[in-house]
Amino acid sequence: MKKNIVAILFFYLLIPNIYAQFGFKKTDSIAVAINNKTLKLPWAGGFNYMQFSSIDLNLDGIKDLFAFDKSSNKIITFLNGGIADSVDYKYAPQYVKNFPKNLTDWVLLVDYNCDGKEDIFTQREGSIAVYKNTSNTANGLQFSLVTNKLYSNYYSGYLPLYVTSVDIPSINDIDNDGDVDILTFSTNTTDVELHQNFSKENYNTCDTLDFSVVTACWGDFKEDQSNCNINLNLPCGSLLYNPTSIENREVQHSGSALLAINLDADADKDLLISDIGCSKITSVINGGTLAHAFGTQKDSAFPSYDVPVYLDIFPTPFYVDVNNDGKRDLLASPNTTSGSENINCVSYHKNIGTDNFPQFKWRNNSFLVDEMIDNGEGAFPTFFDYNNDGLLDFVVGNTGRFVNNESKARMLLFKNNGTSGQPKFELFDTDYLGLSTAINLNNVIATFGDLDGDNDNDLLIGNADGKLSYYINNAASGADASFALSQVYYQTIDVGNKAAPQLIDVNRDGKLDLLIGNEAGKIRYFENTGSLQVPVFTMASNFFGGVYTGIDNGVNLSNGACVPQLFDISGTYHLLCGSLSGRIFRYGNIDGNLNGTFAKIDTNYASIWEGKNASISIADINNDGQKDMLIGNKSGGLNYYSGDITSNIFVNELENNIIIYPNPANENVTITATENISKIELYNNLGNLQLQQSNCKNKTIKLLLNELASGIYFVKVSTSKYNFTKKIIIVK
Repeated sequence: MKKNIVAILFFYLLIPNIYAQFGFKKTDSIAVAINNKTLKLPWAGGFNYMQFSSIDLNLDGIKDLFAFDKSSNKIITFLNGGIADSVDYKYAPQYVKNFPKNLTDWVLLVDYNCDGKEDIFTQREGSIAVYKNTSNTANGLQFSLVTNKLYSNYYSGYLPLYVTSVDIPSINDIDNDGDVDILTFSTNTTDVELHQNFSKENYNTCDTLDFSVVTACWGDFKEDQSNCNINLNLPCGSLLYNPTSIENREVQHSGSALLAINLDADADKDLLISDIGCSKITSVINGGTLAHAFGTQKDSAFPSYDVPVYLDIFPTPFYVDVNNDGKRDLLASPNTTSGSENINCVSYHKNIGTDNFPQFKWRNNSFLVDEMIDNGEGAFPTFFDYNNDGLLDFVVGNTGRFVNNESKARMLLFKNNGTSGQPKFELFDTDYLGLSTAINLNNVIATFGDLDGDNDNDLLIGNADGKLSYYINNAASGADASFALSQVYYQTIDVGNKAAPQLIDVNRDGKLDLLIGNEAGKIRYFENTGSLQVPVFTMASNFFGGVYTGIDNGVNLSNGACVPQLFDISGTYHLLCGSLSGRIFRYGNIDGNLNGTFAKIDTNYASIWEGKNASISIADINNDGQKDMLIGNKSGGLNYYSGDITSNIFVNELENNIIIYPNPANENVTITATENISKIELYNNLGNLQLQQSNCKNKTIKLLLNELASGIYFVKVSTSKYNFTKKIIIVK
């Protein structure tokens, strides 16, 4: 038996690809340049509609940056290098997993218990959920739930402190007593409520959340019901309009964001206000007292003494020191999920004054975004060799770039100016083929292949209407690709909505076939029944392999937005699919089973989640024999995963949480986890399910292997907190 073990291990180490396995490791090692400038954060995934807070992620005493994209409920974390008077952030995705998974709509990090560590306040069912920062040097960054709904003593009794999903409150020490209070617009008026925290008064500590409404019209001002104008000197009970009109007193508040900030170096807090119907921010100077705030001055285009904040919709302010000078700066981004500038979407105003008497100097509208690949709304990457130099380049389609109140789709072209072993990409064209003006396209997804038998790559573009456009490549042999529109509605193919095409020889007959994912979350398979020179795509299946990506955390969605990527490793096909939910689905058992149902190996491959509308492209871009992967997302950016066979099929961040032994195994294998195991699945190297145990409810499980033959298998372990897959070898 020892000889068998040695033989199998030796064979496996010499020829690992014979088992047709693959793996990916997230990295930012590939350089990207735009306008001859090498980007610092190329693979950070893009920004759309952002919220920012400071927090010490790695517990080194330096405040890092937490960014939250409202359009995807996506967290992006950056470590601060700490260089004085410098924006010095490095993309640090490893900390995202430490935050709660159910943060939505708005997230503010505020230290409420005075321990120097920022806690989490977030929207939860019309109220506020709070998580305490329990980080320490032994366990690193971590949080524990304090409450799912924060309560406040309204005039009628204790009720959930109401904050809508479109509002953002200000959580700050308003009365300067050492605990955090909350300012928010009331539910059916245009007044600002002060929810005072009585933690210090009642318990002589700030480690309590004991709120009461002490005024329903903080500052004695009102926001106009029909626009974003702020009307001063209107105390409680005053009505801007007809006081006999019930409607004027019960207009549902439509959306505003608040930031309490000291603008004039006195003892009280002033206020910055933004509104869903406005493109500017209004400041209100508090000329009152700590006991009675009173708005005395306003600036409707703050800061009017410099370049004012100006974004298409609902610019929301955040007060964060981003350049390590000890003074908080002003960042602003739209508090929306669509309909606004989605590249130049973060306005940065440097504080050249002091922290309690700031003077803001505009620097740019592309804070950190200008260091990333970002194509606006959505990113759909596809590898291809643009200039026939043997190095893979790539394009990035999108849903749309929002400019001048209009969203138009386009495609970026990045050329590979590196070497065969070390790619380096540079943006070559910001509107490749002029798609933003040429034809009416949306949700642009490209695929390349020789469709006329002349040995160069032609182009199909999937559109939001479910149809395809065909571009023929008229380039001379060996020259740069030169595409010309040949058919706007290619072969009358229509898959419903959001066509996501891939040209690939599915049935291995030497001719390119066509797979097309659609909005319903399925794949349609069109077999080439024509020739190499004149392909005829005939639908062979409208539910290819039983693939369905309309699932998020076990719940069926009405929209799956499947983006398929079928790829070959050592003669075996594998299928990964991006989806609307952002999860990546993995399927196996494809070869010889084109008319059957594929093995659904995973609905959340590698626990990878880079934001909603995941789209993937897979190729070996550095000629190391392993597949690499680009993942696009709703935020318009990309994340890069290099091929890494040592990671098996999962990004291996859970290695310390799972122990599987013995390995190699014979009659049984024992699995031990740090959490109760809910399910164990064992697959062969073709992706076929061999064994399964559900409802295990133990941290240690023994799996019997008596009926399995020698070979390489994969054990997938699921708990309530994570999924993990590890390779094992069975030797009989």
